[in-house]
Amino acid sequence: ASGRPHALLTLAVAGWFRYLSGVDEHGEPILVEDQLVETLQSRAREGREDPRPLLRLTGLFGDLAGNEPFVISLAEALRLLYTRGARATLAHYLASGEG
Repeated sequence: ASGRPHALLTLAVAGWFRYLSGVDEHGEPILVEDQLVETLQSRAREGREDPRPLLRLTGLFGDLAGNEPFVISLAEALRLLYTRGARATLAHYLASGEG
């Protein structure tokens, strides 16, 4: 909202969303421990590369689901995490020099 760089923060949120799917890059299960695990995991799997199902959770993300530039950036980060993996995605973000 303030117009400051947020690429790495967006990537961190995308990483958490990817983790919530409960499956790693090799198809192995990830134990997600959270009081809302069923809801979070269901939304993460439903959305996959679309962050909107998780962003729409009441009380967690405020009005971020309505911030289209953020949603687009988050969706791109998720797409990269699902298609390239965590290491390659992080390298991409670090090489871009965006904050």
